[in-house]
Amino acid sequence: MDGIQIDKQQKDIKVEHQVEINAESKNLNVYSRYHDSEINQNQKILDSAIKITWSGFCILLACIIFAFFDKIYAATLSGISGVLLEAISGTIYVLVDKSSKSKYQYFEKLSEDETEKNIFHMVEMVEDESYKCKLIEMMVYSWCNKKKK
Repeated sequence: MDGIQIDKQQKDIKVEHQVEINAESKNLNVYSRYHDSEINQNQKILDSAIKITWSGFCILLACIIFAFFDKIYAATLSGISGVLLEAISGTIYVLVDKSSKSKYQYFEKLSEDETEKNIFHMVEMVEDESYKCKLIEMMVYSWCNKKKK
C-alpha cells in the first residue's frame, strides 16, 4: 500500500500522496456546484423580495401622502396594494428561510455520508486483516452511538 502508513500504536491512518480524482470526487464536485447554484438562486429570490418590499413601502408612503391631501379613494387603493405587496414579500422571506434550512440539512447529511464513504474506502485499502476488522468494529460502534443520540 504505497502512500499509506498505519501506526498500530496510535491507530492513525496517514495518507502521504494525493489521491487521484475518481468518480466519487467528481460526484462531490457536482454536489458542490449544485449547492452553489442553490445559493445563487436563493440570493436572486431575496433580492427580488427586497425590491418588492421597497415598492410596497413606497406605495404605502403614497397612501399617506394621498390621505394628507384628502384623496381618500386614492389613499385606500394605494394602501391596499402596499399592504398586499408587503404581505407577498414577507411570505417570500418566510419561504426562503424554510427552504434554506431544509437545504442546509440536506447538504449536512450529504457531507456526512460522503465522509463515511471515504472512511470506508480507506479502511478497504488496509492490508492487515486483523487491523481492518478492528477499524470496522470501531466504525460500527461509532455509527451505533451516533444513531442512539
